[in-house]
Amino acid sequence: MALINRIQITNMIKSIHAANWSPRFKNEVFELLGDSSMFQMPNGTGKTSISNAFNALLSRRRRLEAMARERLAPANCDAYSHFRVEFVSVAPGRDLVKLAGGSPVGEKQVFGFYGNNAKDNPRFYYYVGTLEDLPVAEKDAEGRDVIFAQKRFDDLLADFKGVLRHEPKKEQWKKAVAEMIPLHVVDRMARFHEEGGGENASAGIFSFKPRRNEAYDRTFFWEVLAPELLANSMGGFASSSEEIRFEDTILRTVHGPVRAQIEGERQARDLARRREALAAMGPMVERGQDLLASRRGLDERLGELGGAMNVVQLVVGESGLPGFPRAVATDNPRVDNLLRHMVLDADKGVLLRDRGLAELLGKQAKHVNRDAEEKKVDHAELNQPIEITLDHGSSASSTRPQGGGPSNR
Repeated sequence: MALINRIQITNMIKSIHAANWSPRFKNEVFELLGDSSMFQMPNGTGKTSISNAFNALLSRRRRLEAMARERLAPANCDAYSHFRVEFVSVAPGRDLVKLAGGSPVGEKQVFGFYGNNAKDNPRFYYYVGTLEDLPVAEKDAEGRDVIFAQKRFDDLLADFKGVLRHEPKKEQWKKAVAEMIPLHVVDRMARFHEEGGGENASAGIFSFKPRRNEAYDRTFFWEVLAPELLANSMGGFASSSEEIRFEDTILRTVHGPVRAQIEGERQARDLARRREALAAMGPMVERGQDLLASRRGLDERLGELGGAMNVVQLVVGESGLPGFPRAVATDNPRVDNLLRHMVLDADKGVLLRDRGLAELLGKQAKHVNRDAEEKKVDHAELNQPIEITLDHGSSASSTRPQGGGPSNR
């Protein structure tokens, strides 16, 4: 638990009686000493401005920061404006009544902002220590306050020897503030002042909408008192400083398992869809496998046929088969002509075609066949005779008889 020990306001809120910049609060330190306190000032002095600056410091809400920025020194001023709060941490269980009337004992921390009314201001910082550990002004020989120039304060900020966080991110800032004041209190007060605070009759710290057919006190209890009673009920069991309500802890506890269950159900649906898709593709896969098997068989047959064709080409067209009958041209037309009509048969041996014999005798082939049948000359019908190739020197060629191809008789 932390209490507000002191509040320092330096070079802030322009005096309404001055033409140029003249701060109404040149360097004021309010000694609250951890007590419940009340600021009593005439209208127009700056009570609302101080409240807005205090809530802007703790909440870092943009609208409140803009309100506070309007009360800072102009950009051409040599010195910054400063608003700082010194907290003192008191051990849990200490009797606050006994602490009243004296400065509370405990670790002190200062939260503050500084800057001018430029757009990117103010700048925030916090550190462990007291207001005097990082001064913003000093007394001259006559006891008057002299505010440090911007460069001097920048140098003091850079050379600070203790633990100081300058311009921290908002999440880090909230975590540090939560150690001083519960965040739900900070948020409630900030929203109240954004709506106009005490100057707006419709604004209320505990504002709520009455429920239909429900008594005012009952609605007030459930909407206002019950959340306050449950605030920070988890104490040290809460996982973070922002987890201040009982329902926050419940939500955090069940969030993980519920999210895991939802994710598991989604993955189960995806797996079921994939299984259905695979089942529908089963016949197509089988057909594809059959097609691939047929293609492999075809490739094997084509390979075998190609090998046989290569052997035939090698034997017949290129190297020739050993023992295959060949004849050499004799330069005698009649003998060469007979050689062209000679064939080999596995059973009959060397034979002469009827067409070749007809050319030798000067007759037609049908007459030669008729005479052979009359005289009972041995002859035969051949289906696959082997022709004898006639070699004309350097090139070998198979010369076939003219007239539509050779007769195999």
